[in-house]
Amino acid sequence: MLKIMKKFLKLFYLLPAIGILPTDSPSEKLRKRFMNSMGILMSNGGLMWGGISLYFGLYIPAIIPFSYTALTAVNLTYFHFSKNFKTYRFLQVLMSLLLPFMFQSSLGGLIESGGMMLWSFLALVGAMSVQEIRISVYWLLVYLAISIGMGFIDHEFYSFSIGLEKQVIVWFFVVNIAFISTVIFGLMLYYMQSRNTANAELEALSKSLEVKVEERTADLKNTNNLLNQTNDELSATVNQVQEQNRIIEHKNKNITDSLNYAKRIQKAILDNSEKACTKLNDYFIFFKPRDIVSGDFYRFHCEAEEDKFIAVVVDCTGHGVPGAFMSLIGDSLITQIVIDKKVQEPAQILRMMNEGVERALKHESNNRRDGMDMAVLVIDRNKKQIEFAGAKIPLICIRNGQLHELKGSVHPIGGGLDVENKNFVTRRLNMEDEGMYYLFTDGFADQFGEKTDRKYLTKKFKAFLHSIAHLPSAEQVKRIETEHLNWRGSLNQTDDILVVGIKT
Repeated sequence: MLKIMKKFLKLFYLLPAIGILPTDSPSEKLRKRFMNSMGILMSNGGLMWGGISLYFGLYIPAIIPFSYTALTAVNLTYFHFSKNFKTYRFLQVLMSLLLPFMFQSSLGGLIESGGMMLWSFLALVGAMSVQEIRISVYWLLVYLAISIGMGFIDHEFYSFSIGLEKQVIVWFFVVNIAFISTVIFGLMLYYMQSRNTANAELEALSKSLEVKVEERTADLKNTNNLLNQTNDELSATVNQVQEQNRIIEHKNKNITDSLNYAKRIQKAILDNSEKACTKLNDYFIFFKPRDIVSGDFYRFHCEAEEDKFIAVVVDCTGHGVPGAFMSLIGDSLITQIVIDKKVQEPAQILRMMNEGVERALKHESNNRRDGMDMAVLVIDRNKKQIEFAGAKIPLICIRNGQLHELKGSVHPIGGGLDVENKNFVTRRLNMEDEGMYYLFTDGFADQFGEKTDRKYLTKKFKAFLHSIAHLPSAEQVKRIETEHLNWRGSLNQTDDILVVGIKT
């Protein structure tokens, strides 16, 4: 018996939780429990009055309270599976409101039933507790309308009375009033207890949140202090970086100014060299340093008393500042050899340049490999002869539509090799017909192309020169520059570029 009671109590505790979701708010859970509890308590009243009706032989009226209990069970089952509280609540309040009036009528009216309509008041309690005030007022109006209406037609149901003794009817009133009062008191007590529990939980949650907020605030303060410290350190670092940048910018400006000054000196040397020549009919110079100053340079010289022209094209080791220093050494040596010592034979010029570079850089003592590629072209109009000697730079001659190449020595000027192992040879051509002669460093051929990511190459450059040789010199310069820019695209220039073209 005790086990049965425990199971019944457990079931009675679980039934009010039907339809409650984990995501429901505390107030939503309270409304659902209250509505379930009201339905369960009224169902117990239905069982009680159904049993009393059967005791007095009122078999047909007994169907109404038993039906309420059965319909409540069905409605609870629907709510359990659908979780549709709005529909469940409406049906439960509607049944709780109408069925007591129906049961009262089946027993012979208000007096004969012991005021059975009082059970409908529980529907108002439920409606008021779980719905908006506006909806509760609507249910109150329905309750009052039915109650007043029943007052007008109550005499119509006297014929259903079975003539119970007045003492029994009194007890009906007592049972209804006592049971309904107990139910209302229990519901109100349950509602208040649940509300207090919810308030206690909210208060505990609030305190817990306050503690967490305080802890979080303390953490944020610590984090903020750390961030402020880090910010101070970063600010100090930024200030140091900015100061270093200012120093670097200042030094870069000084270096750039120095390089620009060196560029003006280098340009002045080249311009003076070019202006000194009066023996050329038509020529062009395409000169494009990779940096501010260049390791490539050219030198022209014209003999005043003789109808002779000397052109020198040089590609020094490196580019930029190192190449520029080498170019100054080379230009100084050319001045000594060609102008001061009057040496005009190309191969001899190269041999003396090699000796001078070796002495200047002292290759034997420091094992350096600095040097230069070089070509010397001498045009003698009196003898109608062209002389050429090269150190790794060839001469391209285009006459009568034919391309001829005179290769230079495979050895550079300087570079640390023994002078005896270098064989510089002068090659001679007769000036029979008009022609174009080209001297160039390897900067154009070594340029990488944006579209192919490959070098232009010397073979392709010679073919290009062949295709433009018939054009005037000014047009040839434009074509060379356009070809270089189209090939290079957005890539950086690889090396210094120098191309000299001379028409005879």
